[in-house]
Amino acid sequence: MTLHFVMGGACNGKAEWVRSHYDMCQYSGESWIKAYECSYYDWLNEDSVVSLVVVEGIEYWIRELSLQHESDTVRSIWKEALLKWDRWEKEGWKRKVVIIGSDITRGIVPVEKMDRKWRDDAGWTFQDTVQLCDRVDHIWYGIGQRIK
Repeated sequence: MTLHFVMGGACNGKAEWVRSHYDMCQYSGESWIKAYECSYYDWLNEDSVVSLVVVEGIEYWIRELSLQHESDTVRSIWKEALLKWDRWEKEGWKRKVVIIGSDITRGIVPVEKMDRKWRDDAGWTFQDTVQLCDRVDHIWYGIGQRIK
């Protein structure tokens, strides 16, 4: 199985669900990357000796890319990142990448043009993520529902 995408609303327990779902002891090491604390361009060191990589808050990286590029380019860059993570997972024994994203595409449509673009880019990149991942879970208030 490759790439696992965990999504849901903000503060709905996604990170805690991942921690409880994955027995961290079965991996040789863990890297928990918080996209809201680092740039998109700093994300995965392929020389890493860890076997479990959790990337939390991808909507922040989507915003970073959205501010710099047209939507088609954002999607292209994001798909390349997903394929890189997929390759990294497959090249090693018992490697796993878990991607966590907060769904920002619901609710009131933002007034600012850039915020609307970010919302659209997030929706499209989340769709691309769902298509590539073998497993997708939606978390509602700490309860996971597997949708793929």
